Amino acid sequence: MSVSLPETLDPRKRSHSADAPATFYTIAGSNDVFWRCKAPAAAIGANVCLIGEDDAEKVFTEPHTGKPLPWTLTMTLVDGTQKRILTMAGWEKVRSKKTPYRWTRLEAEFPDHEGVAIFSRPAFAQSVLAKSMREQNLIRTIAESDDNYFAPAGNVMLRERMKKDSDLLEHAKAFAQQDACIFSTNWLRDRYLREFRERFGRKGLPELHVCRNHIPAENWPERVPGDGRVRVGFMGSASHVWDVSIAYAAFQTAKFHKAKTVMVGWSPSDPEPGLPDRIETEEGEVIFQRTDASRERIAEWQKVVDEHIPWVRSDEYHRAGLPLDIGLCPLNYNDFNMGKSDVKAIEYTISGAAVVCSNIPVYNEFWKHEETCLMANSWIEFAQAVERLIRDPKLRFELVSAAQEKVASERGLPQMQEEWKAAIG
Repeated sequence: MSVSLPETLDPRKRSHSADAPATFYTIAGSNDVFWRCKAPAAAIGANVCLIGEDDAEKVFTEPHTGKPLPWTLTMTLVDGTQKRILTMAGWEKVRSKKTPYRWTRLEAEFPDHEGVAIFSRPAFAQSVLAKSMREQNLIRTIAESDDNYFAPAGNVMLRERMKKDSDLLEHAKAFAQQDACIFSTNWLRDRYLREFRERFGRKGLPELHVCRNHIPAENWPERVPGDGRVRVGFMGSASHVWDVSIAYAAFQTAKFHKAKTVMVGWSPSDPEPGLPDRIETEEGEVIFQRTDASRERIAEWQKVVDEHIPWVRSDEYHRAGLPLDIGLCPLNYNDFNMGKSDVKAIEYTISGAAVVCSNIPVYNEFWKHEETCLMANSWIEFAQAVERLIRDPKLRFELVSAAQEKVASERGLPQMQEEWKAAIG
């Protein structure tokens, strides 16, 4: 017995034309959503499908007719009839031994999808849906990443997610089986290509494209006025737990010169906001105990950080500039960090802050020392650069002006449209 869908849910009967060139499928909640999803989608007229973190597993693994990303299954039985599977309960029923079905073909359908499918950092579940899109619906699929997931040792969060080589292999397969992959930098593209070749050989690999981080002029924020003191700070996540130490002396220097020091996002002065040093159960069992070394490190940072501004919602983040006059970009030289983009320097620049960054390829391939920023090779040079910029407002103005001109002319809407349109094909 076959089951028919209402016309509004049946892709073969819908009155709908695929006007959007692509649809971005992205897990919501990260500030990267703007740079790697919302901004490029708006630039090329693509759709955005944001999926909540708590809902992601169900959305990607269970057939359903609701939003986001509705998808259903059509089972062709041995007698030629078809059965439509609209829910997980329906799928479990047809697989039940009590009501066995003999079938010859199983197809997934995606009634709301338009254009090329772009999956941000796809895991196994997304890659399975992408395979169905390609093979059964002839939809071009693309995987996108702006981090090096093959170097989990360099990232405190990836250490828990990528513990074994089998985890890395699963990630590699999720990308290598796509029609194409998009990366934020040339280095990251080449790093993934090397991994693909080592694991799968040189044949049958996807197209590899680079779409850098760009920002249309209309998305530049208004500068946040200060109180007259020079504002020195850092913006970033807990993934920089080992990088910010490079900037500690720079914060000390800023405090010495009466500047205001600011941490935006994660801060070593308050690494787990609201979490006490010790947590016990009602029975007295200790389930969390901050170490003496951890408390001492927090105390040292509290001496040099005047203000900690926690993350705001990602959809509100880019409505205002960062409240900084000098923005720090410290990065250790390692395999994970080399996969990063220069987006932090761009965010400082469009907020009106002079950039001090580590002198590594992440930054020095686009940014120029003494022209658009100051570069540092050590914690000492970070401190010296901050002191120099605090003392020289004319230099701050010149660096910001030159950096803003470079970003406006080379990392704006035209470049964004050109790179993403070339990638989606």
